[in-house]
Amino acid sequence: MFECDAISSGYGEVTVLHDVSFTVGAEVFAVLGANGAGKSTLMKTIARLLPLSGGSMRLDGTDVGAWAPHRFAAAGMAYVPQEANVFPDLTVAENLAIGGMIGKRPRAERLAEVMDLFPQLSARYDQSAGTLSGGEAQMVAVGRALMQDPQLLLLDEPTAGLSPKYVDELFSTIKKIQTERGIGVLLAEQNAGKTLAIADRALILNLGRVFLVEEASRVDDTTLKQGYRL
Repeated sequence: MFECDAISSGYGEVTVLHDVSFTVGAEVFAVLGANGAGKSTLMKTIARLLPLSGGSMRLDGTDVGAWAPHRFAAAGMAYVPQEANVFPDLTVAENLAIGGMIGKRPRAERLAEVMDLFPQLSARYDQSAGTLSGGEAQMVAVGRALMQDPQLLLLDEPTAGLSPKYVDELFSTIKKIQTERGIGVLLAEQNAGKTLAIADRALILNLGRVFLVEEASRVDDTTLKQGYRL
């Protein structure tokens, strides 16, 4: 579905990612690494918010490395950033409606699916997103992305700052989304243990370089310690 081939990226003259290569199919693909390893930079680069300085990205065989973000979204890529991922002055309904502007299936059908995944949002439907708890806001952010009917869902540290209750719920929901929809989920996370429990494969970044790409079930504590070493 999606392939990164020796991509490099960063901020201005500072290169953060160096020759990163991997593929993502219909699976939960985890991106792990210590703080500063380049996880968020990778997600922003894939979402076309940062330019490539080297390498290529392909979606179903098509080179998409120079595409504008809106074209990327229209092609079936939905990105949920770590921060500022809802429109706080808009209601839950309005946030979800914005996501529904992309996608071909009836909006009512997609909305019903989101409400089934996140039933807590029904009671908050007409409430401003800025008044929600952190866990509820993250549900809105993921729900808005799913309203786009994506083939690849990019989640940048979705459990950051959430209570343990919401963390467990969100990980369970992420796995359910992938299994039931048969889409790719690219999940960058700090919580390695819980991420590996739901992931099919994992990429470990170390200082912007690929340390390992492996089946998630084969990544043990020793491997994590080696990969997270700075």
